Amino acid sequence: MATEDLTMIEVNALDLQDAVNALSVSLEEDAPGEPSFYFNMVRNLLWPYLTKEMRTRNVDYIADKEYLPPVNLVLD
Repeated sequence: MATEDLTMIEVNALDLQDAVNALSVSLEEDAPGEPSFYFNMVRNLLWPYLTKEMRTRNVDYIADKEYLPPVNLVLD
């Protein structure tokens, strides 16, 4: 992401606190739910703050599996 792509978005302080709390709980051994439960909670809390373009980029990012490292093929 280039610097010119940065945009400030106001996030409700309670949503931010809930997101940080959920991520913190997900790291605890005695958390009552699986980590994925808390990750989905955070995504659901923050998704409404994304613009339409940002949502589209997120969907494309997941669909294109851009989160995977590049494949290095070794041909002998």
